[in-house]
Amino acid sequence: MSLEDDEARKRWKKLRNYFLKSHRETTTSKSGSAGGKKKKWYLHDRMLFILPYISDRNITSNVLPVCLMRTLWMMRTTCLKLID
Repeated sequence: MSLEDDEARKRWKKLRNYFLKSHRETTTSKSGSAGGKKKKWYLHDRMLFILPYISDRNITSNVLPVCLMRTLWMMRTTCLKLID
């Protein structure tokens, strides 16, 4: 790969990442005093063509949701009471 190829890849990656950040900020809004008006990025409308090719990552975590943690805790305490 030539230097021009590397530079083009870096620029495309920056444009793509900035668009995704901008799109996320314009589609999700905060409520209350934090919900100020955000100005749309000047290339936002022109970059919309990449949305069909972008997919959300499947993120896995080792942290359990709070509701599941409460359920497991209640099951554990119930089992401990039955054993005693």
